[in-house]
Amino acid sequence: MKTFSVMSTMKALSMSAAIFAFMVSAFAGVIVAQPGTPKSQRNITPTFHQGNFVSTNPAVPNQQCYDWANRGWITDPGVEMIGGKLDPPLGFLDGFLTTSISANGKYLNWVAEDATVLGFVIKGGPNFNFYKYQGTGFNWDNGLGSPSFPRNGQYPQISHYEFCYVVNEPPVGDQGCTPGYWRNHADRWVGLAPGDLFDTVFGVNYLPGVNVGQAVSTPQSYGAFAFHAVAALLNANASLLAPDHVNYVAYPYSPAQVISEVQAQIATGSPSQTNLATANELGCPLGGTPACSPANPAACLPGVRGASLRSTSTTKDETKNF
Repeated sequence: MKTFSVMSTMKALSMSAAIFAFMVSAFAGVIVAQPGTPKSQRNITPTFHQGNFVSTNPAVPNQQCYDWANRGWITDPGVEMIGGKLDPPLGFLDGFLTTSISANGKYLNWVAEDATVLGFVIKGGPNFNFYKYQGTGFNWDNGLGSPSFPRNGQYPQISHYEFCYVVNEPPVGDQGCTPGYWRNHADRWVGLAPGDLFDTVFGVNYLPGVNVGQAVSTPQSYGAFAFHAVAALLNANASLLAPDHVNYVAYPYSPAQVISEVQAQIATGSPSQTNLATANELGCPLGGTPACSPANPAACLPGVRGASLRSTSTTKDETKNF
């Protein structure tokens, strides 16, 4: 019969406990650790999903878009949705949506023209991220990525991605809100943040280091052209919303058309705001919310005191002087 000393028994128990503790710790690390979800350049935080998204019928074109709606990731817009899957993750171009992959293969950039992007699935490693753009009014974004590996926090290369968008109907609107309205109602902005850089938003080299909030707040510093350019893009973004949306504006130009107009005017060397100003002064349908004031700071642009801004009724007339 084999016998064990008290010392050897205690040593064995100690080693077993250590091994068990290590296994529990390692197991817990896999389960508890939350993969990183990289925010995009425009601060879209994706939703994390385990595994891989698989369409209910991959052979049917655009089916993934309807699957996303059925899962509650997006809302069915009631018009034809166009979807695509790139595996391997190559760049894509179809006249409405353009995508590109970063040199290290980890991030996706996109820009849309005359289309509204609903969302992206970005797959890499064992899991995937879903970026929702429906309702944002954004027509571009950069830096979309897959979830990080749970063990080391590193972001994997994208293995494939999917997208959905709808083609925008040509605008036939007869409404537009003035720059004075937009600078007094920052809480009604769609598709732009006050801190977005003017030159980045419009793809120009015109006001280095100046953001759109500054451009629409201080025309005396940055000029009437930038003043109206920002307002025009806000109006155009609002035109992409559903007609019954509280922020909808039936503007006569799309975001892509506004950006093209801004670029074309700047290329002349002496940009004119005439076309944009005419559209911006068609008449604003938005109402029901108070303007920027000390009592309503949510409507104020960052760094602008509410008490120093005039009411909407006075700023509307004021904009016609620029």
